[in-house]
This record gives sequence, C-alpha cells and structure tokens, in this order.
Amino acid sequence: MDLHTDIVCTHGPSLYRFEGEEDFVQVQKTASLFYGLSLKDILISISTNSNSNKKWVGNVHAYTALNLSTKQKAESDAPLIRTVNLLRHPVTRIDSFWRRFQFEYTLRSPTAQWINEGPMKQPRYQEVLKELQCHHDVSIESFDERAFFHAVMQTSTDAGDLQINVPHIASERLVADIDYFCYVFDLLTGSDISISKEYLSSVSDLGKINEAKGGGRSAIHVFEEWQPWQRTLFLLFLRDHPSLQAAYPSLGYRLPHLSVI
Repeated sequence: MDLHTDIVCTHGPSLYRFEGEEDFVQVQKTASLFYGLSLKDILISISTNSNSNKKWVGNVHAYTALNLSTKQKAESDAPLIRTVNLLRHPVTRIDSFWRRFQFEYTLRSPTAQWINEGPMKQPRYQEVLKELQCHHDVSIESFDERAFFHAVMQTSTDAGDLQINVPHIASERLVADIDYFCYVFDLLTGSDISISKEYLSSVSDLGKINEAKGGGRSAIHVFEEWQPWQRTLFLLFLRDHPSLQAAYPSLGYRLPHLSVI
C-alpha cells in the first residue's frame, strides 16, 4: 500500500516508515510509545512523520483484528478505520514468524530477548511441553526451539480475530492474484484512489522479491521440512483449537491429518 503516491502506511508498531536492520530494532524499542497512543493520535503521528499530505494513512500488523476492535470500542474519539484481517496458512505463518524471530535474535531485539526468557515459564506453555514430551525427547532450551514453540502458541490469536466482523483476506491470494489485490485495495480506500499499471507493477515486483527470499514455499513443503517434534507440536495446537480446524479449510487452507498424534 505504501508504494502508492496517495498512501502512507507503516508496518508493525511504528509511527515512521522504515527500512533496514537499525530501523527494525528501533521500532521494537519504541513499541510501548506506539501502543500508549490513541488510534487517532497514531494516525496523526504517522501522517505528520511522513512529511507529506497523503490522502490515506494506515498501518499493517501492529494490531490483531480483535485487539484493534477492542481498542476502537474503548476510545470515544476513535476515527472510522477501514479494516481487513490478513490471514495466512498457519504452517507457513508459523515458519515465517520462526524465521523472523531468528533474525531478530541476531539483532538482540527486545522481542527475541523476551522469547528467550519469558514464554516457556507460562503455565499453558508448560502444559503443552509436558504433553509434547510424551511423544518426543525434547527439552526446548535453545533459542531456536523456544522461538518455534512460541510461534506455534501465538497462532491461537486467529481464533479471536476470525470472530470480528471484518473481511478476512488470505495473504497467499493477495500476493498471487493482482485483481484480488485491487479488490482489497478498494476495500481499504473505498474506491477513492486510482490504480495505475505502474503501481501494480511495483506491487508485483515486491511479491517476486518475497518469493525469492523463501516466502513462496507451500505449506506441505514447509511442514515436511519441520522436525518430528515440531510437526507434533503443531498438530497438538490444532487439536486444542477445534474452531480453527473448521475455519482454516473454509479459507482454502489444507491441514495435516490429526490422526498421527
């Protein structure tokens, strides 16, 4: 979205457009500032910091659909925000988060430090670990192991997000089908902005870059590459979330059979 000349859109809990490793870590360090602002002030700050008078201001991935809905209801001055819920196949989503956490660990980001020290102490994590150890001889002590475990556990947020009355958008189709992208673009802008072929070309080029970085692998491919304990952990997650077992296939996502656990 941010490639369009009439739009400024930030990624994650950021009041600024950013690129590069240093900016990535800085965003995490200032996340508390972002989340301490009202939605109105977040959008004003993004617009002001962009040093431009864009027609539309937005953000992706700072809030889940459920968290955004809750915040909107709690703020009397919350502006009207056009919202869609971006979804991804749970297997490739988990793998993507896992790889991102590994990257963040090399930068000593606050999130990576927290993953390494905090989540595995939580009672629910310990319950799941205990059951996982009935199937595999694992202790989940390295950062890579803890990062994967956390990536699986946080996928449960999909259950709450799918209850929110907003369009639910499959990210895989969004990046593969340019006409579908235009449909989502209009959902967010109200058909109020023109779309040029040059803009669509730049959007398509971004999709190709993501695929070249490993973002285009199928869920089946990714699942088969995981270690046995990782596959079992994911299946335990599915078993414990029957609403997601039903929801994912309705979105076109094929899931592994639970009969193996």
